[in-house]
Amino acid sequence: MLNSNRFKYYGVLDGELGDYQIKVDIALVCGLLGNGSNDNADTLIQMTINSESQNGYAIDHSKNYGEGLGQFDRIAFDDVKARARQKHKDILKLLIIDVDNARYEDLRKSARLQIAFIRLKYLLIPQAIPTNFNDLYAYYKKYYNTENGKATFTHFQESNKHMFA
Repeated sequence: MLNSNRFKYYGVLDGELGDYQIKVDIALVCGLLGNGSNDNADTLIQMTINSESQNGYAIDHSKNYGEGLGQFDRIAFDDVKARARQKHKDILKLLIIDVDNARYEDLRKSARLQIAFIRLKYLLIPQAIPTNFNDLYAYYKKYYNTENGKATFTHFQESNKHMFA
């Protein structure tokens, strides 16, 4: 039986189990929705989560700056719900994810739902996901964090340095 204080934020288990849980959810979502033409959407999603919430370890007390592992804001959430392709929504039902009936607040409680929304957001971008680190940051900054977002290259690099060690 799991101890309730073994959970970190966003409904993810604490420690290595939670890290594994996130990786499994990313693999499931990318396995169903596709991993991009360069076969690295999973890497970009993990880097996004690392940068936005330190892989779920960052305490999030604010409801003003985003929800869930990816710190999705309300505008992005509504946009993804409105523009996601029906075929992708139908595929996600295999994971018991109902995009049309998802509520914004659900992102805070479900890592898998958050990961699905991150993937759906990146699927809306016609440009292929880049393969090198600097270009991954530029892609993330332009299409996810946006030019007005607070993420810096240094923060992104520091948040993801363990992925390339």
